[in-house]
Amino acid sequence: MKILMIKFIWLSAAIFIILALVVPDNLKAEDTYRFSMMPQFYPERIARMTEPLVKYLEKGCSRKITPVMTMNNSDYEASIRKGDVEIAYQNPMIYNSISDVHEAVVVGVSPDGGDKYRGLVIVPSNSPVTALSELKGKTVMIVGKNTGGGYFSPKISLLDAGVDIEKDVELVTAADNKQENVIIAVSLGDVDAGFIRESAFHAADAFIKPDSVRILAPCAWLPGWALSVKRSLPQTEKTRIKNLLINLPSDSPVIKALDLKGFREADDSVYAPLKKLLIQPDTKPVKKN
Repeated sequence: MKILMIKFIWLSAAIFIILALVVPDNLKAEDTYRFSMMPQFYPERIARMTEPLVKYLEKGCSRKITPVMTMNNSDYEASIRKGDVEIAYQNPMIYNSISDVHEAVVVGVSPDGGDKYRGLVIVPSNSPVTALSELKGKTVMIVGKNTGGGYFSPKISLLDAGVDIEKDVELVTAADNKQENVIIAVSLGDVDAGFIRESAFHAADAFIKPDSVRILAPCAWLPGWALSVKRSLPQTEKTRIKNLLINLPSDSPVIKALDLKGFREADDSVYAPLKKLLIQPDTKPVKKN
């Protein structure tokens, strides 16, 4: 059942991506901005989250905004580096990696953490584990080593608890860097624990047994997600996009769809301390039965 469910989700995802990348023949490239959001969820959910933003930017920028969907974080970063994306929305780790070609203009303000966010460590509800220090020797699934809530935030908290996750636990990576896949694996008992973003805790509710996972601990705060634009864009366009977003009220459909409180002007200096933690190879993917 688990395999069939995942295959069904990906079939829908593949269809959505094909449709998202179709651009009308009569649309000139110079009249279009391409937008992409880091694929922490499946494409259908990302589409629901970003559709109001795309429409709002289309109107404010007076040009077509075309969604660009990617399957995983590596593909997402590669598409930005190839110049295929003018406007992007991603976590602070990926932003640091692409900051030579993209410039952050605003940062998302979450309802619960201001302009910061954090990860969670989750375990099966019947797990005997009650503290982070007890994860030594356990198998833990992460979203990916370039994710914030799904790796870096818990990594920092476990270090504070005396656990070096690179040495003291067995790490496996979720298929295609999806938060839902971590939750499903923990729910089924395929792993002892999982790292996810706090806001993703209910992302897999439709696919798991109710109350089959619990939160072991909330983790360290990280700088918020950055909405960035190509550094090569004219300054007038960068300023236009920034002003469009920081002036959005908290009850805007754009803000609500993204599960935010609003946007604030970005400050690159808050992302710099994370650079020393970046550029690490991903762990082995979890085996599919």
